[in-house]
Amino acid sequence: GLYDGGVAPRDGCDTSRSDYCGSVDQDNTCLGVRLYQNGDNVFPSSWDDDFVAETYIKMRYLCDDSYTNCINTTDGSEDDEAGICTDNQFTKPDGTPFYNDDGSAQLWFTNYMVQVVPNCNWF
Repeated sequence: GLYDGGVAPRDGCDTSRSDYCGSVDQDNTCLGVRLYQNGDNVFPSSWDDDFVAETYIKMRYLCDDSYTNCINTTDGSEDDEAGICTDNQFTKPDGTPFYNDDGSAQLWFTNYMVQVVPNCNWF
C-alpha cells in the first residue's frame, strides 16, 4: 500500500510551515511514524510501546514544496505498486523490511503515533 504525506499548516499552531521548515535542521530531523496493533479502543500509552512497523521521513522531503513524499510499505511485489514510490519504507522493530510472519505484505494496524525525531542522521 502507499502512504502520501507532507507538512501542512494546521489551525491553532503557533509556528507557520515556512518558519518551522526554515528553523529546523532538515537533514537531521525526521517525522517518525509508528503503527500499533492493540485492538479496538486500546491505545498505545507511549512511543516506546510495542509496535508493528515504523518509518522515518527526513524533514528536507516534507519541507520541499516541489517534492511529494510517497512511500510503499513493502516492495510492491504482491500489489504491483513496486517502483511507484520508495519501496520497503516501513520496517519491523528489528529494522528489517515489514512483512507478516507468514510472508504476506498486508499491513494491519489499529493506532499510530507521529512525532518529530531530532538527530535522525542515522536514517
